[in-house]
Amino acid sequence: MSLSDLFASCFGSSTQSQNRPLLTPQQASNLSLEEFITRSLTSSPSIQNNKNAFSQIYSNLLFQNNPDPGTLARQVENVLSNLSSNNTEHATNSWAIQLIGMAIDNSRNQQSGNTNNFNQQHGNTNNAAWSQVAGSSYAPPQTPNTAPNTSKVYIRPYFFPSEASFSALLKEITKAKSSLDICVYSITDDDISNRLIDLHNSGVRVRIISDDDQAKGRGSDLYDFRDKHGMQVRFDNMASYMHNKFCVIDNKVVITGSYNWSKNARKNNQENIIITNSTEATNGFTKEFEKLWAQFSRQ
Repeated sequence: MSLSDLFASCFGSSTQSQNRPLLTPQQASNLSLEEFITRSLTSSPSIQNNKNAFSQIYSNLLFQNNPDPGTLARQVENVLSNLSSNNTEHATNSWAIQLIGMAIDNSRNQQSGNTNNFNQQHGNTNNAAWSQVAGSSYAPPQTPNTAPNTSKVYIRPYFFPSEASFSALLKEITKAKSSLDICVYSITDDDISNRLIDLHNSGVRVRIISDDDQAKGRGSDLYDFRDKHGMQVRFDNMASYMHNKFCVIDNKVVITGSYNWSKNARKNNQENIIITNSTEATNGFTKEFEKLWAQFSRQ
C-alpha cells in the first residue's frame, strides 16, 4: 500500500467529520500561516478533496514565513488536543503529519538554498519525503548543506486572487536595497504605491516605465510618483500598449507574470507571477528594461 493509499484509508465519513466547517482554497489563500494551520486542521477531512491546492498555499506560506518546525509542531499539537477522537481524528492527524513534514522539508531546503526543489517536491503530494516525520523529533537539521552554488537558483510561482501571494510580492519588493526597476502596464494598488514611495524616500533608486494611456486612467498613481514625489517615470507615448509586467530588484531578482499592480488583479482576477533569482532571467530583463528606458526617453 502506498503512503497516499494509507492516508486515504484514514478518511472516514462519520457524522462528526461531515459537521466540520468547510474551508475553500480561496478562503485559505487569504489566511496567515498560523490561521491556515488552525483552520485547515479544524476543517479536515474536507480539505482532502482539494489537497494539491491546499498544499500549494501551505508551500507559499512556508516560503514567506520560514517558521521554526518545533513551534509549528506545538501549534498543531494544541489544535489536535481540542479535537475529538474518531475517524475525523485520523484524517486530521494525516493532514497534521503533512503540515509538520513539509515545514521540516522547507527548513532543510531553506538552509541548503534549494527552494526550487521544495516547490517541485510538494507540487505532488504523493511524494514520500515528508512521510518520515512520524518518527522525527520535529527538529531542523543540524548540518546545513554546503554544496556548490548550482542548487541555489529558485523559481517561485504565485497565483491570484490571493492575499498570501500579494504579501509575497510586496515582501520581495520591499527587499530592494539599491535599485528597483519597474516595467508595468498599470499601477493602481495604493499598498504597492505607498511602498514604492517609501523605498524612493529611503534612497533606493526607483525607475518606472508604464503605458501612457493607462497612466491617465482612474486610480493610477504614476503621475503622482513623478510630479509629487520626484520619482523617475517614463511613458511609451505610442499607439500600441506598453504591456509588460515585470520588475528587477537590485539586479538580482526578477518578478514577472500576468499580474498588473492593481487592486482588481489582486482581489478578483486569475493572475500569476514568478519570483526568481536566475542570473539568465535577471540579465535578460535588465537588458530589456535598459533598452526601453533609453527608447522612451525620446518619447
